[in-house]
Amino acid sequence: MASIHFVTVAAHLVLRVSPEVLERQSAASPAAVGAELAEAVDGYARREGLGYFPALSYFKEVGGVDATLLEAADHLAWLAGELVQEEVRRRLRQVFSRVEVESLQPVAFTMPPVRPSQGDALAQLTRHYTPDTLKLGLLLTSLQKQTVPLGMEQFVRRTLWRWLRERFAAMDIASARLV
Repeated sequence: MASIHFVTVAAHLVLRVSPEVLERQSAASPAAVGAELAEAVDGYARREGLGYFPALSYFKEVGGVDATLLEAADHLAWLAGELVQEEVRRRLRQVFSRVEVESLQPVAFTMPPVRPSQGDALAQLTRHYTPDTLKLGLLLTSLQKQTVPLGMEQFVRRTLWRWLRERFAAMDIASARLV
């Protein structure tokens, strides 16, 4: 008699929600919020002589950026997170027996990988601070006949690409590994 095994793969993705979807759900434009944040942070970093751009959480503690603007970014990031979780679960439940969101982090609230000395710093900073992109960690469980089927990570990557790529403005599968 054949036995069934639960095989779990941890996958990490970076997903960008389309601006139209966010703008339908909110009064604020993610691109406008990102541009205003970038200008404010750039001005602050230059005034203070910083050799880096701080994460947005820094400004929540010390000020330097309009609180209303930070609240708008918070709201848009939260909304993007809700939309991503709902869409990912709805789509992937058709393929995997269990879909768990292990982590969800708005990229806008991470440390920017750009320095003030870079020529296109403001453009990169605007892209980074636009609250429409999230890092998503998933645990995907599948029923399999083998304990550890060969190529399971590749199967998960292809499945994620197939089922999610058209649902988001941008998608990157950072990793997929057996747990």
